[in-house]
Amino acid sequence: MNEKETPVYDQSFSPAALARLIRKSDFRDFPTIYSDPVKFARIQAACELAQSDFSGLDPLVSFEKGGKKIHRSRSLSAELVLRKVTLNVRRATRVRQPDRQMIISSLKHLLAEGTPYRVYRLDIKSFYESFDTGQVLAVINDINTLSPQTKRLIAKIFEFFMASGGRGIPRGLALSAVTSELMMSNFDETVKNSIGVFFYARYVDDIVVVTHALENKTTFLRTAINSLPAGLLLNETKQKVRSAEDRVTPNTLNNTLFSFTYLGYEFSVKEPLRDRAIPPKRQFRDVVIDISANKLKRYKTRLCRAFLDFTKTANYQLLQDRIRFLTSNFSVQDFNTGRRKLAGIFLIILMYLVSLGEVSKSSIGFFIMRSAAGTDVYFREAQ
Repeated sequence: MNEKETPVYDQSFSPAALARLIRKSDFRDFPTIYSDPVKFARIQAACELAQSDFSGLDPLVSFEKGGKKIHRSRSLSAELVLRKVTLNVRRATRVRQPDRQMIISSLKHLLAEGTPYRVYRLDIKSFYESFDTGQVLAVINDINTLSPQTKRLIAKIFEFFMASGGRGIPRGLALSAVTSELMMSNFDETVKNSIGVFFYARYVDDIVVVTHALENKTTFLRTAINSLPAGLLLNETKQKVRSAEDRVTPNTLNNTLFSFTYLGYEFSVKEPLRDRAIPPKRQFRDVVIDISANKLKRYKTRLCRAFLDFTKTANYQLLQDRIRFLTSNFSVQDFNTGRRKLAGIFLIILMYLVSLGEVSKSSIGFFIMRSAAGTDVYFREAQ
């Protein structure tokens, strides 16, 4: 019996291929495409952009956010071409971006182990802006399974990007996320396969490595630095090395061995309370995951703005909705899939049965009560 052959992926920028990339959210962002003639015109315009290398028009626009320049597509037609370029690179390289929640869950369980280990918390400085653009284009050009047209369009995107004063890889594009993963693949493999490493994760520029604690720290860090792509450097101010040098030692204090922040959460590793029913060496360490101080500060700022707006509008329902949105989990609809997804500040706690630290719970609760009290006084005085 003949095996069913897998259909060959079509890398062409044909009207049919580009039409498949229109998402449900596009109808929200570009409501005129509810009209079929308008939609077909946008698709045809995308085909022409792809065939003419963007017709000499920069497909990107940019804006400032947090001191960084963020890029996005200029139009729906340009966006369709960018989506196809990104998909072609993904399919040609099999590059996959890591799952944020899976990293946190795996790291939590690993840190609970009772064996000695060492944690390296590393960060790459100015990640997207620091890549050597010439090297990026060389790597793209070396992908044998990528079509010449896709390579040409990527080269044109970078040409426009550099002409506008850009450096490295344009921040904000899905193409940039895939390209950076491709550029970091050798680094990932080198560090992951280093002697003594039994956990490695990188989410964009945030890196965490767990080793058996027997390696020389200086040598390990030097290996990591030397393995980075040209132009990239570790941010020494954010670099942390924490260790549990001995096997688990249960006691009556439940004392904290060390803590560190990663992906917006603070991980605290503690020696477990002594349990006479379990041999000491068979106990697991306690790992408490809390919201990081920086993330908590951002939520407080948003709450403060909500209360400040209430003093001006006296719209209690809006204030209530904002507080619920900022301090609880909620369900949102994904416009592209039609499915509902959970989101919110405490989602990670529900997903992985992690106890929320008392610090953040009491901090947020106290902040809301204090802000509400202040608003109430202000509002009564205004009346």
